[in-house]
Amino acid sequence: MQADTPAPAYTDDADLADDAVLLRRIRSDWIRWDETGIVGQFPRITGQNFQDYSEDMAASVGCPAPAMSVGLLAVLQSHGRVETELLIGYAGYGIASITVGDARRENQGVTRWPTDEEPWHALVFSRTSRIRSVGVRSRLAAVAVWRIRPTRQ
Repeated sequence: MQADTPAPAYTDDADLADDAVLLRRIRSDWIRWDETGIVGQFPRITGQNFQDYSEDMAASVGCPAPAMSVGLLAVLQSHGRVETELLIGYAGYGIASITVGDARRENQGVTRWPTDEEPWHALVFSRTSRIRSVGVRSRLAAVAVWRIRPTRQ
């Protein structure tokens, strides 16, 4: 008899098109300031910027499992907001983007996870393991594109 497999904590939102833009805050101390990334982003964004919340952090913000916080550009814009507003309270951060398709090509799912403060909020989660691997984080960083570069700290 096969043991029951637990239900996944998140479901990939099929209504999100592969070309939908995801915005991610990027820490200035997790940047290679003297290197250029694979797609030409300068300075280079590191994979550290694409790690999941820990189990404890996920629980503290009301998430059932580790995931990575992102913003949905289209939803942000539909609320009449601009990308720079994502940096309020995040001194020293920048913003980079990937697409939903970039995430899905790495066996990641994307689900809307709106909050009262950020109705554009969403989560990226691994569809194959509890947390995103270092390799997947690095590959997501490699395709990320700068939207707002942070100031070097």
